[in-house]
Amino acid sequence: MSVIEAAISRPSLDTLIDIANALGLSAEDLLVDSLTHSASTADSEIHRLLLDCNEIEQEILTRMVKEMKAILYGLGV
Repeated sequence: MSVIEAAISRPSLDTLIDIANALGLSAEDLLVDSLTHSASTADSEIHRLLLDCNEIEQEILTRMVKEMKAILYGLGV
């Protein structure tokens, strides 16, 4: 890890995926500072709120957001 952190060596794709899985992150989340274009939601307010929730809270809030999105879609928003 220290050689990767010090930019002495670059990890292989397999290693990058292993690191992401070990940290419970997406590979994009690991690379977000290096990408010129990213669709990552890591910096969104909703993402930050969900990180502070337990599993049950996350599931409830995710269902609520999905339902609200469907309502907005139905309203043409």
